[in-house]
Amino acid sequence: MGISRVVPIARKTPDYNKSRRSKTAMETSLPILNINDILHDADHFCLLDIGAGGLALMEQLHRPNFFSMLLLYHGTAKLYSEGKHLNLLPYQVVMNRPLVVNSLQIASESKGYLLCFTESFFSLRYNSNVLHQFSFYQAQQTVTFFQIPEREQYKWRTLLTFMLQEQMPAIPRRNALRSYLNILLQEAEILQGGNRTKTDAPPHKEKVMQFIQLVDQHYIRHKNPSYYAEKLHISQSYLNRLCKAQQALTSGQIIKQRVLLEAKRLLLHTPQSISEIAYTLGFESPSYFNTFFKKGVGAAPERYRKKES
Repeated sequence: MGISRVVPIARKTPDYNKSRRSKTAMETSLPILNINDILHDADHFCLLDIGAGGLALMEQLHRPNFFSMLLLYHGTAKLYSEGKHLNLLPYQVVMNRPLVVNSLQIASESKGYLLCFTESFFSLRYNSNVLHQFSFYQAQQTVTFFQIPEREQYKWRTLLTFMLQEQMPAIPRRNALRSYLNILLQEAEILQGGNRTKTDAPPHKEKVMQFIQLVDQHYIRHKNPSYYAEKLHISQSYLNRLCKAQQALTSGQIIKQRVLLEAKRLLLHTPQSISEIAYTLGFESPSYFNTFFKKGVGAAPERYRKKES
């Protein structure tokens, strides 16, 4: 079942002034960071030598509008990501998804690489679904963290050095960069205990990945699984069976989890009132939002904010 019965979408004319105020508050407190904010004139891809600096914007709380991979080979760093605090040491890798709330503080003596790319950059050479077949980009997982064993460290440093060289010409060799990026993601998948990603994933698995991507795009306006089933040209009952088989959750539960995730982000990282958050997330009234949040989290929004802040 979807959550529309519990939290119906507004059928009356929305308060657009309130909506604008909510969005302004969210954008002020959680700025969206683009790749060209990190490296001027970069377009959908950049690889930075951390020793060269230039990462001040990432020290404040933000939402990156891109995928990222951070590898230190000397020094330390501190990462905050969705309530998690990670202390990074040499040859530990952190991989982040777009729009995950985080901040990054790198010690001045540290050296390493920060790789940033968008989905559209990767999909120009590979089918867009391939990116989401990597285990660390599935199931709404936010951050992936792992250690590179000593026997693999030289390989990673070499691949990233080659990528820097491909990026240096006046016109970067983008197809080569995409190929190296794919290799790095494959290597990360292996170190995570998975197999090399196959481009011919079973149709039912692709359907679930497509569903999760659609939920990410439309969960504010569409909270009923029937909308997504129609978009995917399958029945709602079949969508539920696929989700249970692949994610151990119903389609409605996946939508609820996505809404709850965004609600928690806004509660913890913006000054918005409970009412503003309710309208930002498409709820008809604050009371509907309070009921939904308390049922999903076990605490009222205000209590959750005070406890977790």
